[in-house]
Order: sequence, then C-alpha cells, then structure tokens
Amino acid sequence: MNRRAPPGDELPAFATNLKAAPDTAGHAPAIGREIRAGLAALILLVVGLGLWVALAPVSGAVIATGTLRPVAQRVVVLAGATGVLRQWPLHEGQALRAGALLATLDDPDTVAQRDALAEAEAGERVRVERLRRLAAWTPEHRAGPQPLPATPGAPPALQAQEARLLVSSWQQQQAAIDQINRQQREAARRVASLEHAAAADAAALALAHDELQRNQQLAGDGFVSDTRLLGLRRVVQEAESRLHAQRGMLGEALDRREELTGLRRSEPLRLARDNARDLAEAERRLADLVVRRRAADGRWQKLTVTAPIDGRVVDLRPLGPGSVVGAGQPLLDILPTDARLRVQARLRPADLADVGIGATADVRITAFASRETPLLPARVVLVGADRSAGPDAAEASAAAPGAAAAAPFIVWLELGPTALPLTAGMEVEVFITTRARTPLDYWLSPLTRLLQRAGRER
Repeated sequence: MNRRAPPGDELPAFATNLKAAPDTAGHAPAIGREIRAGLAALILLVVGLGLWVALAPVSGAVIATGTLRPVAQRVVVLAGATGVLRQWPLHEGQALRAGALLATLDDPDTVAQRDALAEAEAGERVRVERLRRLAAWTPEHRAGPQPLPATPGAPPALQAQEARLLVSSWQQQQAAIDQINRQQREAARRVASLEHAAAADAAALALAHDELQRNQQLAGDGFVSDTRLLGLRRVVQEAESRLHAQRGMLGEALDRREELTGLRRSEPLRLARDNARDLAEAERRLADLVVRRRAADGRWQKLTVTAPIDGRVVDLRPLGPGSVVGAGQPLLDILPTDARLRVQARLRPADLADVGIGATADVRITAFASRETPLLPARVVLVGADRSAGPDAAEASAAAPGAAAAAPFIVWLELGPTALPLTAGMEVEVFITTRARTPLDYWLSPLTRLLQRAGRER
C-alpha cells in the first residue's frame, strides 16, 4: 500500500531533481560524439567491405572426386599351361616378392615326357663321350681308352654297357691294325722266299742252257746221241717254266705286299672317319634331344606359377586345390609395391574449360581426419581427350540420368611429396585452382548467366 509523502518531504526531493538537471544536460554532447564515431566506423566498415567485394581477388576452384591409382598398371598372372591345381597358398592382399611361389599345377603327360627326354638326353651324352674317346684312338696308342665319366641322370646299366662297348671297340680297332701288320710281315716273308726260289730257278736254267750247248757240240762230233740232246732240251724247258712260275708268284706276292701296305695306311683313316661320322650323328641326336628337352622343361616350368614382380595380391580368382585351369586363364592380379600413385579425378564437362595441364590443385584424402591431415599439393599432368566410357561413366550415369550428359572427363594429377601412408584405391576430393575472381563477380555470375539467356526465343 503506497503512502503519500507529507507536504514537507516533497519539496526537498523536487529541489534535488532541479539541482541534478544541469549535470544531465552537460553529458549530451559526449553521447552525440560517441554515436557519430560509431556511425563513422560502420560506414568505413561498409566501404571497406564494398571495396573488398569489388576489387579483392578470390581464387576459384573446381571441385571433383577421384581415386588414387598406381602409375604402373597391375599385372595379370595367367596360367602357363593346362593342369590341375595342387597348391594355392594365396589370400587377398598378401605381400609377394618377385619369384615367390603362387600356384603349382599337375599335368602327368608333361611330367612324363620331360622325364623321358631327360633320360634319353643323359644316355645320348654317354654315347657321345664314348665316341669322343674312341675318336681319339690311334694305332700307336696301345694303353687303352680313358674311362667314361659318370653322367648325371643316365641309367647305371647304360653307363656300364657303354663303358664295355668302348673297350671292345677300342680293342677291335687295334686288333684290325695288328692283323694287317701280321699280314704285311707274312707277305714280306713270302716275297723273300719267292725271290730266293726264282733266283735258284734262274741259276738252274742257266746251268741247263750251258749243259745243252756243250752237249750240242759233242753231238756234232758224234759223241752224244740225239736222245741225250732231247732230254737236255726238256730239262731247259722245265727250268724255264719253273722260273716263269716263280716270277709270277713273286709278282703276286709283291702286289699283295703293296696292297697290305696301302691298307695299313688307309685303315686308320677309315676307322677315324667312321668314328667321326658316328660322333657327328650322335652329337646331332644329342642336339635334337637337348632342344626337345628344353621345350619340355619350358612346359614343365609353366606348371609352377611364380610372381613376376614385387607387389600385393588383388582380385584373387575363386580357385582351390583340385581346380582345373586352362592355359592363359587369369589366376590373380598383382599390384606393384613401388608403384607411384596418381590421382584419377572425374571432372564434369562443364568444368573442363577451367582446367588445363599444369594447373595446381589441393587434394584431401577422405580416409584421414580432415582436421589432422593437411591438404596435399598436386598438379594436373593429363586431361582426357574425350568423355570416359569406362566404369567411371557407368557410375556417373547411375548417379544422374542420361549417360552421355553425365559421362565425366578423366583428369590425372601428380601428387607432391608426402609422408602419409597412401594406398591405391583411396577416395579423394580434388580442388583444382582456376582463374582469380572477385566476390562481386562470383555473386553476380548467376545473374549474368540469367541475363544472357533472358529474352531469347526458344
């Protein structure tokens, strides 16, 4: 409940207000100055903001999404031959070293053919060694052949057989030369005997002629009868016939001796020629077997699949032990470990005019926290010549109707040095720097485009 003040108390309060009024009027100019200073500051702020909007350059950017891709393409590992998988010790993402075992195939025909050719080649090598030692034979070398060395892969029975054949062939050739030497000695003795017999028959013939001449003189004096002369003439004729026969046999013996002498000279040459011919044929067979065995080895090595490069297993095919694979069938892909990464960005056709080779950009890896990870510098190194018709175009057409309108251009960007653990396949956001514009241009560009299209008949 309000109480009214006594009349005596109201007057002092009014007097107090009248005394304070002059002080309030004194503060009015100070308040006005503050208001004017605030308005001036606001005007300066608006003017500065206007100047900034009209004149300050602001860098533009084309925003695109992309993926980290290796510069070196992934390597597709194919099965080199048809066979059945025996080993398949792989899993997705496994790190591999070049030459590491990937898979082992089984093909009994290839293995059997390779083993048979390897054994045949080893046996032929033993024969070649035997013929080489036999080709080194000479009639003066009577010590015997050097033993055959052990040949890896050759059956022991075959090596023993070839060793015996070498010794017997060596002895046979030596025996042939020894026989010719014996025949030469016999021919020389026969020639000497026939020469001695011919000389004796010639002497006997000379004596028979002398006796006949003397008896002919005595027969003229009547001391020797005609019968005696006939007998002497018969003796002379028999001596002449024996001498001619001895000379004929001597001529045959001399011919035989010359024949044996020529045979002694030619027989070593004939044996050496035969040995060289057999060696050449054996070496030709060996070369053919080596070629066939190497081809079989190549087919056999294709049964073992190894990693061609260092990398990681990606896109592993759904196979397992016992699976049948054909020659040339893809088994897995290997992503190179040391492959340099580039950004493959998908750019809208409308933004292509602002992007060129050499343009700078900032890349943000979406897999890392944006507050903790700085933007990575990048540079455009390649711009697609036309819209992409690959998987990127399919993704774009799924996101927006009209495959031709939504098909993107592919842009490749080279990343700057970074310590981040980047991996192929990471998604990124790309901010490609374009020409500088003022904020006023940026805000007025929609109105400008609208005015450019306005008033045109459709």
